[in-house]
Amino acid sequence: MFTGEPEHVIVLPRRTFLPLWTALATASVFLALLFRQYWLVPPFGALLTLGMFLQWPRTLGRKEDTGPVDIGMGEQVPFDVESKSNASVLANLAALIMNGTLFTSLLFGALFLLVIAPNWVGVAPMSLPLWAGIIAIVLAISGAALAWLARGRNAAGGEALPWLIGSAVAMGAATVLLVLLMTLVPDPTGHARNAVVFTLLGYGALHTGLGALMSAHGGWRIMQGYVSARRSTEMTLAWLWCGYAAVASLLVVAMATLLSAAT
Repeated sequence: MFTGEPEHVIVLPRRTFLPLWTALATASVFLALLFRQYWLVPPFGALLTLGMFLQWPRTLGRKEDTGPVDIGMGEQVPFDVESKSNASVLANLAALIMNGTLFTSLLFGALFLLVIAPNWVGVAPMSLPLWAGIIAIVLAISGAALAWLARGRNAAGGEALPWLIGSAVAMGAATVLLVLLMTLVPDPTGHARNAVVFTLLGYGALHTGLGALMSAHGGWRIMQGYVSARRSTEMTLAWLWCGYAAVASLLVVAMATLLSAAT
């Protein structure tokens, strides 16, 4: 319950132009979509935006546990990095909920297209290999599982290697989905089916890639000394995004396979 009692001290970011650069990078994603330059979206839009976001907390955090600190009026609370439900965790949870709402709308649109518009005439054939989709799902789930296991081990002293391995596995899932998108999906402007499959695979590749980046960032923060059993915000965020990406990948591959088989 929300009581109004102080829980932790929030340390705000330093002065920087990163919000401006991040906004411009985000705008490039929508401009590429608007002008139908879809190939620009993954490398120059989405990944650049993610990289900008990851730069924000680069120098934030603390390299030692301080415990509760005096904030006046007889109150003592820890710094936000030592709180399990700090602003970063809550903000990412809210982002995932909103993200999931948009993803649900995409799935509903795909299902509507599949059920309402069968027997398409003149649509280029599409054959997404089931084995490739299964590989992507297994890699995404494995990346999430590694994040969960590494997060559990963090309580006994964090190690960077499991997070880096998990990052590589999740990036493998993103690569498989991206290869399927770039090589097997016909022109997305030619038919709604192609556009929906393109968007589904792009969504899956983007979010598994994001999970990989979050895991790699967590491993890097461990090596820099910013993580301990008390300071584990990065681990929580990586696990949240990897878990979301695993579920999204499962649904993406299932829906894309159904649509690709429709005639």
